[in-house]
Amino acid sequence: MPNALTRRLGAFTALTDPDRQELADLTNRATRKFRPRQDLIREGEAPRAIFLNIEGWACHYRTLDNGHRQIVDFVLPGDLSDLNIFILDRVDHSLGAITNVTVAEIGRDDLAQVVANNPNITTALWWQALVSKSIHREWIINVAARDAQARLSHL
Repeated sequence: MPNALTRRLGAFTALTDPDRQELADLTNRATRKFRPRQDLIREGEAPRAIFLNIEGWACHYRTLDNGHRQIVDFVLPGDLSDLNIFILDRVDHSLGAITNVTVAEIGRDDLAQVVANNPNITTALWWQALVSKSIHREWIINVAARDAQARLSHL
């Protein structure tokens, strides 16, 4: 049975057996566990790796000046935290666990090698990024234009 990342990326692009093996290898890296409300990375920190969510729910959030937390995205099993790690010196948001979360940490060099050697995976990651951007546009509409009942229904 394919893992969550393989299922997710396979929805965007046909993957070969070697592609699926590469993704399985990424998923089977050393894992870390986080408890609810524990941060995987905090706003302002230098990113060390990309997190592949294996189990549980996490969220990207910003801490507002008044101390409140504004969730801007959810991270579900099969999601990669931030593909833009290659260009960021510091993250502009935090990534926190909502439930118990298990993640695999994927280093920059490891992901770069997979992307360089597997064009189907690269294409699937681009598709995933496009879908993510579409979801973010909906989040903006959700926060800006919908009442509480409509926001909850949309979620």
